[in-house]
Amino acid sequence: MRRGYGRAGGRGRWPGNGPFRNLPPWERPGWLYGRGSCWYMGYRPGVGSVVSPYSTVSDLQSLQNQKELLEGQLKNLQDSLKSIEKRLSEIQEQK
Repeated sequence: MRRGYGRAGGRGRWPGNGPFRNLPPWERPGWLYGRGSCWYMGYRPGVGSVVSPYSTVSDLQSLQNQKELLEGQLKNLQDSLKSIEKRLSEIQEQK
């Protein structure tokens, strides 16, 4: 048995079976989002891949709205950063 390949021997690096067996346990959906999360996040056994949960027009529209909101927040954060850097430079000039 090779070292560093979990308890599975030659089956892979991480222990366990299932659709996410190639991922380490802390990166699997069940670890991150709770038990059964792969079901409500779009995984369907037998399909062979993950089905996108954002497939309808309303979901796409809500994602676009969310993108616009995040871009606005990013712009506000950049403006705040500029004002903080300006204030820091003023303070350093006073010394």
